[in-house]
Amino acid sequence: MLTKAEEKDNKHYLLTIAGPAGFRQIQNTEPDKYHIYLDFINLMTYDFHGIWDKYTNHHSPLFSNPKDPDPISRERANCDFAVKEYLKYGVPSEKIVLGVPFYGKGWICEDNGDNGLFAKVIELPMGIHDSEDNPSGSNPFFFIKGVLENNPKYNKFRDEDARVPWLWNSEEKIFYSYDDEISITEKCKYVINKNLGGIMIWEITEDYPYKGNTLLKIIYENFKEE
Repeated sequence: MLTKAEEKDNKHYLLTIAGPAGFRQIQNTEPDKYHIYLDFINLMTYDFHGIWDKYTNHHSPLFSNPKDPDPISRERANCDFAVKEYLKYGVPSEKIVLGVPFYGKGWICEDNGDNGLFAKVIELPMGIHDSEDNPSGSNPFFFIKGVLENNPKYNKFRDEDARVPWLWNSEEKIFYSYDDEISITEKCKYVINKNLGGIMIWEITEDYPYKGNTLLKIIYENFKEE
């Protein structure tokens, strides 16, 4: 159908997908067979952790943290592992597009963990778009940067292994995992070094739009010379 549309409209159309980043889903979908029909694959390299987890963790880590108490998560729940899996299946690097989140995931904890990291989860905090009876724990980057990072109850930490930040409110025991300006820059450099196809964003309206360096601007600045 695309071929006929191209002939009719005298232009090239791209055929792409949003590809899974989870180990089982990658195996089950057989990217070695389908990638030949695609122009590129947008990896959903986020939501590695979420409302289903029993302890806090990064939802879009670039690399693994060796202190992750879950051995499967420690090995597989990170962007680098997902990219390498697609490469193992023979997907050309230039067809792989790394997904980055413009939102964060939060949990309310029972204990302190490591300043909130790997702490036991008891419930979810309210997101600004949530209904009162259905908290998701998810908040956009503009809220995390504009409100939570400026809230004195929250302290900011950075995981030097996973290469992502987190916020910890020790008084209310609330943890937030997200990407910021530094981690997005590192992911851009990773894409360039691995000769990947680029970066995909979910979701662009959740960027911080007011002043300073927004995430989208950082992505643009990193790729404009490439």
